[in-house]
Amino acid sequence: MNDTPALILDEKIRAMLEYGYGAILQFPKYERHVLGAEIKPLTYARD
Repeated sequence: MNDTPALILDEKIRAMLEYGYGAILQFPKYERHVLGAEIKPLTYARD
């Protein structure tokens, strides 16, 4: 079985998560917790 498409998808997902984490850190401190808590589950959901 060829796992190449799955590996490419995993790489892209990891890149998206790294970008999202950096974006959350740029939110204002007083909003970071609430917005981060809403965004993180959405990025980890693979539906």
